[in-house]
Formats: sequence, C-alpha cells, structure tokens
Amino acid sequence: MKKNNGELVVYYTFGTSQLYSDEGLTWQGSENREENKYILYGVINNPRIKQVIIKGDNYKEARIIDTEGDKRIWYFLQKDSFKQPIRIYGLSIDGE
Repeated sequence: MKKNNGELVVYYTFGTSQLYSDEGLTWQGSENREENKYILYGVINNPRIKQVIIKGDNYKEARIIDTEGDKRIWYFLQKDSFKQPIRIYGLSIDGE
C-alpha cells in the first residue's frame, strides 16, 4: 500500500514462488485495479531460458532484462486483469 495525494492506493500481490530462489524461473504478480495496472515479473536463473511466455486467454511474450552476473529479470505489463488460470513458460532457444 502507498499514499498518493492523500488517497490510499492498494496493490495486490500474488504468486507461487519466492522471487529469489534456486528455481529456473520464478514469478510474482501485482495489480492495481483502480488504475488498471497489472504486472507479472520474476527472475530467470536457468541460462537456457531465452523466452518467457504468458498464457491467459492467449499467448504473450514477456520482456527480459539482462543484469550483471548470471541472473536475468523478466516482466509483463498489461491494462486488463489477468485471465485465470495464468500459465508461465520459460522456453529455451529451441522452444523447449
């Protein structure tokens, strides 16, 4: 939660994995329904993962940011709420 010009703005967070873990791909989500802002994000720990795909009602590609070291960050923004269930795929260069 944060204060914005005296108004309380609530961000809801959801996800099934710790953001920093030994998993190959982690994810979390946050949404602000009042401002129609929705984001999924996470850390890529597996160097073979070259693409992150979000599947809700259709397939969409997340953006990947390279960082110093061997970790990469991915995120996906949209203005509509996520259609449940959400599936997140980490794909290699071969599409596996």
